[in-house]
Amino acid sequence: STTDPEARNMKMGDSGFRPAYNVQLATDGDSRIIVGVDVINSGSDGGQMSPMHEQVRERYGKTPGKYLVDCGFASHEDISLVEQRGSEVYAPIHGEERMRKKGVDPYARQKKDTDESFAFRQRMATEEAKELYKKRPSIAEFPNAEFRNRGLSQFRVRGLDKVTTVSFWHAIT
Repeated sequence: STTDPEARNMKMGDSGFRPAYNVQLATDGDSRIIVGVDVINSGSDGGQMSPMHEQVRERYGKTPGKYLVDCGFASHEDISLVEQRGSEVYAPIHGEERMRKKGVDPYARQKKDTDESFAFRQRMATEEAKELYKKRPSIAEFPNAEFRNRGLSQFRVRGLDKVTTVSFWHAIT
């Protein structure tokens, strides 16, 4: 069998590693319509929040007011960039439980915090932010489930460009 030179071995749900792609989706929170698609060949979501945010801004000529993301997307750098562009980031504080166990307040300013990432920490300390974040699974996981329900469990093409095209087709349908 041949292998896809652009696919990278990624950890799977069964703890094994196989060649795969990482499909990133941005979804409008009100309509649940997919508004952004990107495909990378890295198993990590780190560093992907800002590029997707920029894609949505460029495509629609509008900056989202609130940007709900998974913890894996919320790096200090990405939080700062997205907040500087005018969106409020909502995500779990990375390492929150570990910080609490060490007696550290996860919402207090940390050494690496920029003004934007500190504002994010302060926001996530509020009940309003925690309630809003509870909506993320229905917004973010719904399109992923729809992809699987419509038969996209494995790509039958090779290469980032082709996999991206198939991902766009699924987003459109």
